[in-house]
Amino acid sequence: MKMLLHPGDAGIKDGALVDFFFEIAATPGLFLGRLVNDTAGDWYRGGRAVARGVYFIKVVAPGINEIRKVLVVK
Repeated sequence: MKMLLHPGDAGIKDGALVDFFFEIAATPGLFLGRLVNDTAGDWYRGGRAVARGVYFIKVVAPGINEIRKVLVVK
């Protein structure tokens, strides 16, 4: 059990981390990251195929804290 000492966001999350893309000290500007689609139609990350399904991608950076839903179909 935890006691909240200050007001703020709180929540309970359930799920498993599938992959960790990167964590860098970034400079201001546009940054693009992507999963690569090969000719067979498989989505790859680090040489491993990503299974079809719904994934949630969380982006955290100064001034950004977003979660996006991505659907992979084969």
